[in-house]
Amino acid sequence: MAENSTHKARDQDAVEAEASAWLVRLEGEDFTDEDQAALDAWFQQSPDHERVFRDVAETWNIMALAVVDAHFGAQKSTPLAGGHATSLLGRLKDAFRKRWFTPAFATGFAALALVAVVSVLFEPGGRPAMPYGQHAVQQFVTAVGRQSLETLEDGSRIRLNTDTKLSAQISEQSRTVELIKGEAMFTVARDVSKPFIIKAGNHEVRVLGTVFSVQKRPEGITVRVQSGRVAVSSEEGEGVDSVILTEGQQVLANDDSGMGAAQTLDVEQAFAWTNGLLIFDGTALPDALAEIDRYYFRDIQLQCDQAQSKKLSGVFRIDGLDEALEVILADASLQMDTHVKGKLLLQCPIDPEG
Repeated sequence: MAENSTHKARDQDAVEAEASAWLVRLEGEDFTDEDQAALDAWFQQSPDHERVFRDVAETWNIMALAVVDAHFGAQKSTPLAGGHATSLLGRLKDAFRKRWFTPAFATGFAALALVAVVSVLFEPGGRPAMPYGQHAVQQFVTAVGRQSLETLEDGSRIRLNTDTKLSAQISEQSRTVELIKGEAMFTVARDVSKPFIIKAGNHEVRVLGTVFSVQKRPEGITVRVQSGRVAVSSEEGEGVDSVILTEGQQVLANDDSGMGAAQTLDVEQAFAWTNGLLIFDGTALPDALAEIDRYYFRDIQLQCDQAQSKKLSGVFRIDGLDEALEVILADASLQMDTHVKGKLLLQCPIDPEG
């Protein structure tokens, strides 16, 4: 039921974690020939391993040099990456670790490289270039089943829902967020001189001050407004289609069919996830399971035709979804199969006479 891209993202996270662990070991004093052989074997397991290893190492290099510059008096104009940058295994080993790069810090630095908030500075060509700390592009990430609350420089707050990734940049001229995947709720600080813009694919949401959420789906985006007004627009061929949403309204902007009509929404139900809850009120069981699946560590699949038409009502805690599944199993007379790795199969009961 969950998209293949979700599983790929989970696999990517696992490979990045392994790459980070290898980098920490590589920086240790006791890295042996046996360790090198094991690392080479890890590279051979998949062509993605070496690629991800290089990407993580480059990210560490950018972050490490920024910290080294701050602690060892480098000029702010020093480029952070590219041909002028010193490698992680060079300058970091020779200067950074001599002072305070202990094994404990190495482990913390590995976590830092994968932390949910990473500031990296990019030019349009993708190369870090601006001095560290000047209008940094902040990246925020949550894992499956996790949420986080972040505050931007202008005071705006972003609550990220499960399996979400976005970037944000605040400058003197603009406030821009790119929603790469997932869902986020925005409480925007009012500033009439700098509209707050959220971009998701070819869709754009523009506000001055309001509380709303944007969810990016495979087919487009859904925008829900808790309070205030937002303008949602989508590129349609050579033109732009747009709609104004007010408090208690939502709209689906589809990548293929374009902008839908504004609809009334149940605000309490739509934003229940910000309080750690999922609310269903006569929701079709396949739709309810699709929502639960966004937060669950297994891929939930409903494999029972007679249960497709069933409805689900109830309030469930996001951190207690096993209880929700128990209710569903009982109410829909389903049985659960967990033998397939990474999947939770909900099946019709076996007929003992069949």
